[in-house]
Amino acid sequence: MLPLQRQDWILPPPCTFEKFQTSLVQTFAMNQGLAKKTRRKWFDTMDWRLYRKKKLLFHEGSQWILQNLKGRTLKSLTSRRKSYATFWQFPDSPLRDALQGPLDIRALIELATEDLLSVELQILNNDKKIVCILEIQQSNSCHNDKQLLTVHQREVRGYTKKFKQVASCIRDVGGIEQKRTGGHLPPSSGRQWPNSSGLPFRLQCSP
Repeated sequence: MLPLQRQDWILPPPCTFEKFQTSLVQTFAMNQGLAKKTRRKWFDTMDWRLYRKKKLLFHEGSQWILQNLKGRTLKSLTSRRKSYATFWQFPDSPLRDALQGPLDIRALIELATEDLLSVELQILNNDKKIVCILEIQQSNSCHNDKQLLTVHQREVRGYTKKFKQVASCIRDVGGIEQKRTGGHLPPSSGRQWPNSSGLPFRLQCSP
């Protein structure tokens, strides 16, 4: 049995969530899940100790997440505290242990903040069965007017043809097909992520 297909997309300006949704409605029936709004803060040292080790650290809601550049969570910690200056200020946890080596005595600083709007769209057939799932995320920088709209497309078993039809619709509105990265760097707060020009577009951060 073949694995289910997944595809990441970038929807560059002038495409917005509203315009994208309107284009889908003209072609497909769908259900929309509840929109989720969160604020995400990204942290590293002045000399990018985590990023140079291919790791990213952010705080969102009550979660501190350390992930790799593909978006896979390596370690996490539930904490309402919004900032930690050094690794030893973190509670005793696997996350603290994972940060100790890369950070050493370096201080963490807040690099960027973004407001995220996330929503799931379920594409339906004439029988009202789910045939494809789209996870849409709109990121708005809190430092400037930069915006990033991404779509994660998931196949539903038995509906490969519908997956391709939805993909074609995304291309028609200007969607750019991306390698499977699973994550992105936030819109910039003015500092360029080092070596970002060599990364897939989803991982780039425009100054």
